[in-house]
Amino acid sequence: MAPVIPDWLLWTWRAWNALHHERPHTTEGMAAPMGGTMIRSVPGRITWSSVIRYAEHHGYGHAQTEFLLRVLEKLDETFLEWWSEHARSG
Repeated sequence: MAPVIPDWLLWTWRAWNALHHERPHTTEGMAAPMGGTMIRSVPGRITWSSVIRYAEHHGYGHAQTEFLLRVLEKLDETFLEWWSEHARSG
């Protein structure tokens, strides 16, 4: 189900979607003798430097950039919680 985003916040949603693919990933898992492995990629948070670069590219001022940082932090929290729950059940 797609989230309902108020029009005045669409610019932050577009930023999160643009930066979503830049987030770092780590790997976790284990390997067993004879070649058995269970490894998966785990997403991290969108980096501060990515957000700053995005904001500078779009000409955002200090207040807009600070707001964007806070909104993306909350969106990331929600996404990472969802990912963690989904990873456990799937």
